[in-house]
Formats: sequence, structure tokens, C-alpha cells
Amino acid sequence: MLRYLSIEHLAVIDKVEIEFEPGLNVLTGETGAGKSILVEAVGLLLGARASSDLVRTGEDVATIQAIFDSGDGEVIVRRELTSQGRSRAFVNGALATAATLRDLASRLIELHGQHDHQGLLEADSHLDLLDAYAGLEPVRAKVADAFQRLGALRAELETLRHRYEGLDTAAIAREVLGRDASAQTLEALAKGLEGKEPTARMVASLVLSSPDFQRR
Repeated sequence: MLRYLSIEHLAVIDKVEIEFEPGLNVLTGETGAGKSILVEAVGLLLGARASSDLVRTGEDVATIQAIFDSGDGEVIVRRELTSQGRSRAFVNGALATAATLRDLASRLIELHGQHDHQGLLEADSHLDLLDAYAGLEPVRAKVADAFQRLGALRAELETLRHRYEGLDTAAIAREVLGRDASAQTLEALAKGLEGKEPTARMVASLVLSSPDFQRR
């Protein structure tokens, strides 16, 4: 629960402090009074992207601070924005990253705006919604991990391919099997690569089937 909110030098707000009571709290005012800025201030506390444009004209620093009541006790979050575009965040007096604030947000508060429903029209969000509805998040995580490992293996294969390009077959065999590779092995390897561009996979296949490797 959000219990206290303090804002200084943010947008059109010079300074304001709000104490929230348990239950429903309603903030009213005419258009342009700054109601939406209060919501934006809470969003900044929870890791939203900051901009120097939000600092009140003529001021160097804008400060937002809030006190939340959580199951683990009181949490004090503060964020400072400078007119030069820098931003710092603190949780209970300790420096924190924007990622930490976003992680903390899920346990402290939920923000809903009047245009939130329009996110359903964004095509990029459809797969996430379908996966969540079907309960496929664990499978999706496994696929993402497998795809990442596949990319790493492809990169490694490409590195090996470039490494062996331009080397003659004898040099490749000696590097893999050692300096004692027999003439029979070198001849078989050369024959297998005749008329072909040597790749790491092709060389490995031929070397693994060579008599010298089989005796190891």
C-alpha cells in the first residue's frame, strides 16, 4: 500500500506531499492541475524511464519519495532526476538500479491507466498473452534456452571454419592427431577433401574415422 508520496520540482509541481489513508483515496481537480503527474511520479519510483524534461524549469533536481507498507514492513523509495539527464534511485537509503525498482514494483503496487486496454491491440504482445493463457511459459523458457545455445554453437562452428580455411589437410590432421599422423591418414584426409572447401565439421568427421584416431 502507498502510504506517503512527496514530490519536488517535477514538471509543473513545485512541492507537494500527500498522506494516503487505508481504503479508497480519490484525487480530483480540473484539467491541467497535475493529477496525471502524480501517477507519473509513482511510475518513476517503480522504474519507469526518466527524462530531463521532467525536471521543473529553473531547477537542477527533481525528487520523488514514497513510503510503502508491505508484508515485510515499511519500504522507502526515492528517485532523483537531474536537468542533465542523470537519475539515481534509493531503496531504504541504499542505491538501487531501475531493474531493482521494477522488480520491487510487482510486490508493492499496481498501476492502471485509462489507455491500458489499448495494449491488447499491439501485435507484439499477442504471443505473450497466448503463451500465458496456455500455460506455456516453462516450455517457452526451455525453447529460448535451446535457441541461445544453438546460436552459441553456430558461432563456435563459424569460428572453427574460419580457423581451418586456408590450411592444407596435412596441417589440419597434424593439429588434431599430433605430429605422428601417418601417411595413410594424411592421404585419406586429402582424398576426402578433394574438390571440396574444407569445413570444421567435414574435417572432424574424416579425422574421427581415421586409423590414427581409432587407435587412441
